Amino acid sequence: MEIETADDRLQTFFQFRDFAIECVLSGPAGYTATILVIRNAISDPVTEFDTTIEAWHEHFIARVEDVAGVDESKIKQYTAALEGETFTLTRITHDHDGKLVTVYLKT
Repeated sequence: MEIETADDRLQTFFQFRDFAIECVLSGPAGYTATILVIRNAISDPVTEFDTTIEAWHEHFIARVEDVAGVDESKIKQYTAALEGETFTLTRITHDHDGKLVTVYLKT
């Protein structure tokens, strides 16, 4: 009997269409990859007690191995197509345990 690992569970989580959506990454030298990501979209600013609170920058969360082909030194040469919209990648940050990345986007 094979033991399920944290990586197995993470891969299974990204397969759920209730959470993940398809993203097509494109970049230099014909690079292209279709991956599943968790998208966090920008929302409208909200004013509360004379203070305006703005949402985070548009971004998605993906597994590290799914974006391994992206050359971070050329990050702004890559695009991501999500739900009919195309964005330019601006930066990638890695989480503390090395399993996930947050990829920041710009229209």
